[in-house]
Amino acid sequence: MPPLHELKTGLKNLGASLTGLADLSRLPDEAVLRVFRKRLRDASAALYGVSIAVALPPEIVAGLGNGPTRAYYDAYHAVNDKLDALASNCARLLEAAGFAAWAQTRDNVNACDTLNEYATRLPHKTVATLAGLGWIGKNALLVTRQFGSAIRLTSVITNAPLPCGEPVTVSHCGRCVKCVDICPAGALTGVTWQCGIIAADKPVDSERCSIVAAALSKNNYGIGFDICGKCFYVCPFTQKWLRQRKKAQADG
Repeated sequence: MPPLHELKTGLKNLGASLTGLADLSRLPDEAVLRVFRKRLRDASAALYGVSIAVALPPEIVAGLGNGPTRAYYDAYHAVNDKLDALASNCARLLEAAGFAAWAQTRDNVNACDTLNEYATRLPHKTVATLAGLGWIGKNALLVTRQFGSAIRLTSVITNAPLPCGEPVTVSHCGRCVKCVDICPAGALTGVTWQCGIIAADKPVDSERCSIVAAALSKNNYGIGFDICGKCFYVCPFTQKWLRQRKKAQADG
């Protein structure tokens, strides 16, 4: 297979902000593993995941204190397009080395999964925690030490025996509830994530979040698309990243 540094360097050169490698045998749901073995056409495969993150533009994140903006809407879709391209390129590189790979792009997921539009049976943030990129915050998003939650994610499933990272299995949010307090929908429960958390303890009322976010975006810039951004804007790890970026620009 291609050297690991070649895979990571290639993704970075194409615009990835973070990459990580996951041993998917740690997943407790054998049914999910069977689904992806079938997609790779390898019924006995040991499965691995490549987690890919792209940070949102910091100047756009910095403008989300009062809710979603048109600039965020445009960046959201641009970053999603970039993630699909990254995942597709990663899969092609692995396939060129003789391995099977399935990119969890929006088109692939929408064509193959029946949960709902663009909802994969193996969430990108699950792959990311197994790859050691971060943990699930009380905002129900991946939190990274480098960018907070101001990122978008994708992933690639493969049978290539990748050297994997150490999974993150506990939250590092501590007692912080800033995202819970700022949520305009009151959709965040404040539940602290743990690896394997049960569905009944989900940290977010997804339906309520979607309804209120769509209303906010309609009011703010005239498009009723269900993105908001306030919960990851206020995250202390996101704010730390923004301060570091501002200081680096000032130091120049």
